[in-house]
Amino acid sequence: MENKFWKGFLIGCLTSTAIFILLAFLAVKILIGIFTYPPTKYEDSKDYLVIKEKIEKQDEIKHFPAKIPANATEVAMYGYTDMPYNGEMLLLEFKIDRQYIEKELSKYDFRNKKDKIGTKQKLYINPKIGSIDTQNFTYFVLKEPNNERGFREYFPYYNGIGVNGEQNKILYYHIYPAD
Repeated sequence: MENKFWKGFLIGCLTSTAIFILLAFLAVKILIGIFTYPPTKYEDSKDYLVIKEKIEKQDEIKHFPAKIPANATEVAMYGYTDMPYNGEMLLLEFKIDRQYIEKELSKYDFRNKKDKIGTKQKLYINPKIGSIDTQNFTYFVLKEPNNERGFREYFPYYNGIGVNGEQNKILYYHIYPAD
């Protein structure tokens, strides 16, 4: 009778250990997949509404247009979302008339609204993201809680609108880092 008890106990321990090892292995595989699987990047402006809908921080992209204006030319876009691990980003740039740009700038309150278009700014972001050269814009940072906490070295912070010196290109941006 004692032998049956110990035999059953041993089988139970081995079974439990095997199940634990299998679950641990699966958990490690899932975590490796989550942290190493690259996010889908969107660079075709035809996918603008797709990535715009996927952005988790919807309240931080309200300044983006509902759709790309029909009279916009030279449209460039870059977007990805990999929340909460690697953050998310959406950039939309296009050439358009000065009236459109002035109207967009008048809709919002900016931290640096006194900056003149054409002002050179030191930027934290990469000089080129996708096909967008981010160096040729004056950035107007939206007055929002995340942007209020930014340190100068992280300019242009998390969201706002950039305008080129000729005032014929606009760049909507949303950068939400995971750190």
